[in-house]
Amino acid sequence: MSAINEQVGGTHYKEMQYQPIKLIQKTGVDFFCGNVIKYVSRYKKKNGIEDLRKAKHYLEYMKENNVRQRVYPDWVEELDHYGWVNRMDKLEVCIISYAIKGYYNLALESIDILINDEGGDNE
Repeated sequence: MSAINEQVGGTHYKEMQYQPIKLIQKTGVDFFCGNVIKYVSRYKKKNGIEDLRKAKHYLEYMKENNVRQRVYPDWVEELDHYGWVNRMDKLEVCIISYAIKGYYNLALESIDILINDEGGDNE
């Protein structure tokens, strides 16, 4: 069995047609941005607001340390496809895009909107 078909601790990734690990690989983002992708992608199926707060934590780190991504060409089309295949909301895809582009204030404002929409507060 391929590692992509095996998941430890739930089914939240296996249920996705296009798994975050593949997007991370195809775009070439770093660890920090990869975690933003992972948490934003899974929050509805796993830990809800907690996952959004985890993504926010990585975005804050990236902002504080001026982390910039070196991504592969065509990452925008790949992200659009990922969002479409996984039926993600436009705001969720925008947060990932903002993280990749280094638009941290926009990413943080957008993730706060999601947290509020899910019934959480803006820590």
